[in-house]
Amino acid sequence: MKKISKKSNNSRCKQVSVIIQPKINGDYWLSKNLTDELIEKKLMESSYPLYTEIKQSLATCLGLTCSSKVLRPPKYFVFGTETSVTTNIPHYQCCLIYPALIRRTSVYEFL
Repeated sequence: MKKISKKSNNSRCKQVSVIIQPKINGDYWLSKNLTDELIEKKLMESSYPLYTEIKQSLATCLGLTCSSKVLRPPKYFVFGTETSVTTNIPHYQCCLIYPALIRRTSVYEFL
């Protein structure tokens, strides 16, 4: 029987998913009288990144490969905006695909 090691390889992958949400008190989003203008104003005040800023960051997000310790850009990436059903917090849902196994922490540090 093969012994299962407690050490996991969760830190190495080809695909990385990231959620970017604003640093705003969660109770704010539960208010019933939020208009589009109020939401946009609050997001701008919190330095929430614009669509173009996210696109540029993801395109240049280098990941450190596991075997050769080389920084590589993503092969492709996708992202979009969503709003949580339960909390109403707007956020970006991002996915980056790399051509080789990379260290997940290197991507998080870059972003």
